[in-house]
Amino acid sequence: GTLDVPNSGETLVTITNNTATTGIVVAANGTLQFEVATLELLGVGGVQISGGTLKGSGANTLDNDGNTIAGYGLIENLKLDNGDATGSTATVDANVSGQTLTLQTGNDIHNEVTGVLEATNHGTLDIKDTVTNDSGGTIVASGVSGSVSTVTIEANILNNGQLEANAYGTLDVTNSGETLVTITNNTATTGIVVAANGTLQFEVATLEL
Repeated sequence: GTLDVPNSGETLVTITNNTATTGIVVAANGTLQFEVATLELLGVGGVQISGGTLKGSGANTLDNDGNTIAGYGLIENLKLDNGDATGSTATVDANVSGQTLTLQTGNDIHNEVTGVLEATNHGTLDIKDTVTNDSGGTIVASGVSGSVSTVTIEANILNNGQLEANAYGTLDVTNSGETLVTITNNTATTGIVVAANGTLQFEVATLEL
């Protein structure tokens, strides 16, 4: 099935979602799509992706200002703004063991203050796009012993916040056809943190810091 937020003349449609975890559910082979210029998620609720797809029409914006988008599946063909200085923590969490949540938006991802892009619970967050990570924004992998979580980085990152490989978490700069991936790190001391039992690894020919 498809939940469609069409462009019927509005430039902004807001969904205020305050139901934890399952306020919005996109199941396997299901789709949440939108053609409106900006779909804004307000509130502190959950968007559960269980093998489904969340997509736009290319140049339109998904503005997550406080929801937790979690699970596995695909987010594609949109501009993702995650976080807001005046809002609650906005999270994209690959949290299903052995499964991958893929961000393939076709645009630079803007992870703003209070924004978290993460992998937990032996999940994998595969980031195929460039990312601008603002001060107060976090990209993080966290696991437990015997259950490593992975954030896969496939394109350049401008980091003014934090990149974290916490215990049993891996930041993996993978070789997906590029010969060079650049992380421009402007945060003193703790811009990139590799904790005990955490890993920063790369298969790309050159990782430039």
